[in-house]
Amino acid sequence: MKEGWPRLALQYGAGVQVLSPLTRPAWFEEEAQRPRLGGALASVLGAGAVCAGLGVVSALLDHSGSGAVILSCLLPALFCAYWLLQAFCVDAAAGMVGRSGRRRLLLALTGFSFLTWIAYSALGVAEAAALRAGGSGAAWASGLQWISLPVIAWFLVLTVLAIRAVYRVSGLIAFAFALLPYAMLTAGLLLVGLALSALHAARLV
Repeated sequence: MKEGWPRLALQYGAGVQVLSPLTRPAWFEEEAQRPRLGGALASVLGAGAVCAGLGVVSALLDHSGSGAVILSCLLPALFCAYWLLQAFCVDAAAGMVGRSGRRRLLLALTGFSFLTWIAYSALGVAEAAALRAGGSGAAWASGLQWISLPVIAWFLVLTVLAIRAVYRVSGLIAFAFALLPYAMLTAGLLLVGLALSALHAARLV
């Protein structure tokens, strides 16, 4: 019986270590001293794979069609693309305050924040199951939609903490840097929409 306790303690310690980026704000300051880019990449890919599986389950539950299933399967690649885009945008913006050139360290820290999307995807499955159940399930689904908003905010807060730990800037500046990828994606979608509208007006598409 006593021999099992060390193993149990090791398992518990490993579990706490995995959850540290999500539950301990000071973790980012500590991790900045010994960054693990491989672990960050594994977190991004692992979170993408789990979210992909949950997304497929959610799509099957609410009959979203093959488009939703395909999009869910692409989540690991999309997570990696956003992870890289975020690092390039933030590091470029950090050049304005003379602190660029830390992209690798930023990647090593922000990768772990993608684990929060597992909780978001799990809520999506619960929401789809509630809608499928019918009756009072619609009310539960509406409540779950509201619960998912703090999860998104959680991801953003972790990103801000990572940026502060890497570039040593104020919280407000780190928050502004964290929003840059969203601004880039929004601008890209706007430009694509304008281009398609122009082509349609010219009857080229």
